[in-house]
Amino acid sequence: MNQFKQYGLRRLERVQAIPFLLIDEAYLWKLFLQQYLSTSSTKQNNTLVETVALSIAAPNDVHDWLDTLEQRFKMAKWNDEEKLHYISVHLQDDASRWWTQASISIKTWSSFTEPVIKAFGSTKVQELVFEQLKYLMAGIRESLKLHVALQDPKTTDAFLSLARKIEDTLSFTTADNEMQQNDININATTTQKSLEQTSISQKSQKNIRQNIPSQEQMQLRPNYQRYSQYSQRSNYCYKCGTPGYYARDCTRIHFGNPSTLNTTLLYLNVIVNNKKMKVMMDTGANRSFISIKALDPSYGKQFNNKSHNRVILAGGYTSLSVFGTMNLFIMMSDMSTSIKALFVKELCADCIVGTGFIHKYNLIINTEEQIVSISDNYKCITLKFDINKGDIRYPARLINNVRIPSKRTVTVLVSLELSSAKVLFRPCFKL
Repeated sequence: MNQFKQYGLRRLERVQAIPFLLIDEAYLWKLFLQQYLSTSSTKQNNTLVETVALSIAAPNDVHDWLDTLEQRFKMAKWNDEEKLHYISVHLQDDASRWWTQASISIKTWSSFTEPVIKAFGSTKVQELVFEQLKYLMAGIRESLKLHVALQDPKTTDAFLSLARKIEDTLSFTTADNEMQQNDININATTTQKSLEQTSISQKSQKNIRQNIPSQEQMQLRPNYQRYSQYSQRSNYCYKCGTPGYYARDCTRIHFGNPSTLNTTLLYLNVIVNNKKMKVMMDTGANRSFISIKALDPSYGKQFNNKSHNRVILAGGYTSLSVFGTMNLFIMMSDMSTSIKALFVKELCADCIVGTGFIHKYNLIINTEEQIVSISDNYKCITLKFDINKGDIRYPARLINNVRIPSKRTVTVLVSLELSSAKVLFRPCFKL
């Protein structure tokens, strides 16, 4: 109605123009009713079609808009003069204001199409896309803005696709960094004296002394990095468990405990979580472990395809997959004990108990007599180790290829799912 008033159409002209302003379903409805009109009415409508424009909402693309408009004009059988005369009905908002100024110089239909394409064609689309990209850029996270801006996407589809790809990449990187930060570095101390490395430069030796504890320190205390998930004391006396100083500085009497870090593989036949197992006593491990194979198969199913951390053993070359922690209830003879252990996928033994268990129950390991004494506040018991050397065989893989000359002794690095031991080594080519 406002456009009717703007262009000075009379009431009769408005009524006559309304049927031709219909679009889509309304226009089809008008064509359906037209077949039932009388001949005189049809003739009158044909006359109106020749003089009144059809109203079409202009789409974003001016080329599509002009094509649609031309089709409707062709159906109405309008000439170029009539098209130009009624084109104002089809222009709204910015287009209507543009036509008010441009109509002074535009006198033919052919001279109308070129300026309207120039005014509302590519420039208009680019401005619209720019505003859309500006709006999208303001809505994304700050961490993505710089990465997206460097790629300079030209369309909204390219912008959204690029933003999703960058977000997925950053999420993957963040998750990978968190996984690396949560990896547990358990430094189970070695028990063998290493040979002097003559090929190491003085600078390298200085760096090693700064980053790796001496052999004496490694034999007296476990040295490992602290992690928030498995927080440990940074320094304490291994013999008495008192924090604040190392065993070499301890002045307390330790009652001649023969338990040392320089032991062979020690096994006990005990009951763990109501299942008979051969448990290895590892005085070089800071924590206790239990293998998934040693438990009921249902334990493994609930951990399948779950994200897990990894523990790195003493040498830094062997790692174990850790699925979580669980409480172990160990029956040692008639004494009930418990310890929290790491639940791992593969292990050299069914279960390994480390120094945490040894400190908790004051274990005294006598390797000469092959016995272990365990005590609590009420009683003390003694157990004999399970000595079956023929069955204690574990594969060890070389970290690097090594050539051993005849009648020579060399030190090699191996990967073994075992923290520490004094054992014999026999080469094998069928691992």
